[in-house]
Amino acid sequence: MSVKLPRNEGDKLIDEIAPTKEDSFLIYIVDDDRINLSLIGRFLHKSGFNVVTNTDIFQAIREICQLVPDLILLDILMPDINGFTACSLLKKSSKTKDIPIIFLTALDSSEDKIKGLELGAIDYITKPIHYPELLSRVNTCLKISNLANSLKTQNRLLKSEIEARKNAQISLQKAEKKLKTIINNHFHSMVVLDLDGKVLFLNEEAEKLFNRTHEQMVGNTLGVPLELNKIGELEILRSQSELITVEMRAVPIIWNDDNAYLLSFIDISEKKKMEQELKILYRASEQSPASIVITNVEGNIQYVNSKFETVSGYKKEEVIGKNPRVLKSGYTHETDYKNLWKTISNGKEWQGEFHNKRKNGELYWERALISPIFNSVGAITHYIAVKEDITEEKQQQLLLKYQAKYDYLTKIPNRNYALEKVHKLLNQAEENKYNTGLMFIDLDHFKEVNDTLGHDFGDELLVEVTMRMKGELRSTDLLARLGGDEFFIVIPIVQSRHELQIIANKIIQILKKPFYIFQEKIFISASIGITIFPEDGQELKQLIRNADLAMYQSKKNGRDQFQFYQYDMNKVDIGKSTLEKNFLNAISNDEFKIVYQPVIDIFTGKIVSAEALVRWENKDLGLIYPEKFIPFLEKNGLILVLEQWILETIINDLKFWERYEDLLISINLSEYQFKNAKMVKNIKDLTGKKQLRQCNLCIEIKEEYLEENKKFIDSIFNDINSINIEFCLDNFGAGLTSISNLSKFPFKHLKIDQSLVQSLPRNSQNKNIIESIIAVANILNIKVTAKGIESKAQLDSLRALGCHYGQGYFFSQPLSALNFITYLTKNTN
Repeated sequence: MSVKLPRNEGDKLIDEIAPTKEDSFLIYIVDDDRINLSLIGRFLHKSGFNVVTNTDIFQAIREICQLVPDLILLDILMPDINGFTACSLLKKSSKTKDIPIIFLTALDSSEDKIKGLELGAIDYITKPIHYPELLSRVNTCLKISNLANSLKTQNRLLKSEIEARKNAQISLQKAEKKLKTIINNHFHSMVVLDLDGKVLFLNEEAEKLFNRTHEQMVGNTLGVPLELNKIGELEILRSQSELITVEMRAVPIIWNDDNAYLLSFIDISEKKKMEQELKILYRASEQSPASIVITNVEGNIQYVNSKFETVSGYKKEEVIGKNPRVLKSGYTHETDYKNLWKTISNGKEWQGEFHNKRKNGELYWERALISPIFNSVGAITHYIAVKEDITEEKQQQLLLKYQAKYDYLTKIPNRNYALEKVHKLLNQAEENKYNTGLMFIDLDHFKEVNDTLGHDFGDELLVEVTMRMKGELRSTDLLARLGGDEFFIVIPIVQSRHELQIIANKIIQILKKPFYIFQEKIFISASIGITIFPEDGQELKQLIRNADLAMYQSKKNGRDQFQFYQYDMNKVDIGKSTLEKNFLNAISNDEFKIVYQPVIDIFTGKIVSAEALVRWENKDLGLIYPEKFIPFLEKNGLILVLEQWILETIINDLKFWERYEDLLISINLSEYQFKNAKMVKNIKDLTGKKQLRQCNLCIEIKEEYLEENKKFIDSIFNDINSINIEFCLDNFGAGLTSISNLSKFPFKHLKIDQSLVQSLPRNSQNKNIIESIIAVANILNIKVTAKGIESKAQLDSLRALGCHYGQGYFFSQPLSALNFITYLTKNTN
């Protein structure tokens, strides 16, 4: 967003050193330092330039694509992504790749300068800014850019002039030849017939027209119908495969003292073809999905197509002869219009967006491409605008931003956005030396409401619960929904435990009061776990686990209460687990099994890969799913033992499957495995021992892992890539997602979270999210798989959205290695 500051002594200094300038260019400045941004912007504006400023790099990139400025001044050190990454993104876009970029930075190392120039920057200015130097470099950059553009234009004009002279020379040669050979200086195809219709003479053009020589035609009957002194159309067989259309006129003449007929022929085949093409072009224009407007050089409308009428609400007769300003809403800046006219009047194309108004007063967005139309001598005679209604796209963009951060039901922050906010709150608490309270809230008896009254009641109950809790919290407190019936409260500044006790008691009391949902009286309660930063822990992951343990202690103590986290809760949780006693012998007893769920090309039905999943089947405990035992094993440091067995088993299966097909298998590994310095060597040794033709492994990573391990994530990717193992970003779209992670890290695959898939096709919002994910992935050449497909309706919807791969129970449940190879064989056949 633009930054405006009150005038001060810096402004007076700028007024003194900034020269005036008549030629105005559009310069876009991006800097997270608002004061620095304002000073540079005012200096350049005072110097005669049009200036747009922004502190938000993502918004700046979008605006740059829309405005296409003459120059970009780009700060390197910014909070979201640095200037190098932003420069790389701009240089990849066809719209912005040719815009010159000057880096602004306090960094003065040669390495940074080389990196900036290699990325495509044209110059590099260090802070603090020396304004005369800045102006000199900006002017130099713009002059170079203008000279390059001018050379391109001159080159095109020169090429056009050479082509025109060449054509003129050819025409002159033909004319000279006709003057020597055609009777009466006529340039048409000429044939002289006697009264019996036999050819007496023909010129060279007639030979060409009939594709026959003078000797072949003279003395032979031409065989065309004669109607004197009238122009008629006639089809002539020029060759065995070519039929042409000509205009013919016959007049009586005297030839060698005898009566004869002079026939002139004009080949109008191209004219007929052009007429047909014009008809097709007109029909295409009328049936085009885009609005088309043609104006004269003054800008008055001369033609609009049917789509224009549909989109704008105006009939043709209402706008013909008028200026397109009838669509103006007042929301598009006048400088944009001036830039538009300056561009197209100079013979260049203009691309941009309009915020226009329909005849009924409704506002809408259009993306437009406006081009000049030239006549045969290169003069502009008309302008053509091709416009696309992008109102829905704009609305979807706003919706996607909202849905990425907020729970669709309760309209409060979702899990990922909440964790992002908590990270910032904890950093502030650490800097300012104060305590922060975290609460986990689980609704008691909510499952009974869902099971007995239905999900509609449950959803409405969650909304009412949210409203009650918000009423008891301050505007500075954070309330988020983690999922299901779990909520999360953060109190940023806590003076004493008593404050948290008061808040927890208020929450418990308001939730004990009856809820009236669809005329039903419903009672629930809440179990709350409380932990305090930094008293109970420094890391967010640890604090969340603490609050979770305290909440479960509230459940165990009878519900409808709160508990503060205590250290001995860890011991009680682990000591009571029967998993520990059974795990120690589980591997040797072959209780763990690897199952494979196929990933299918949803257009061809072919198996393209599979996801390996682990199951634990204990004779006493029965079938145990990973969500039950994986957290326990991670907590107790036993996860590496299990994952070593998983890797060995999968690699053994891959070796056996080589006789059938090279198949990619994706696996989920814990973060402890990635922190294991011997992991890469271990995988390399295992694959080498089995002498695999290629290492067909793909490691699935959740996005939260990227955020929690920023310090060493790059080295992990580099090490694993070195042994040709691919990466897949798992559960994408489940919460707060970052598009930059897709371009920053070498992901070859992406899996859409099943929570989005399960709502298809009825949930249009999730459909829009999936469509956007697929569009971004296609740009980055990332293969997209939809998880959790359970119905044909979901499959059909995903096909329509352009998703190529899917997995889920609609295709197959997870299969044992033997059953999977049977399934694979049948699928191949």
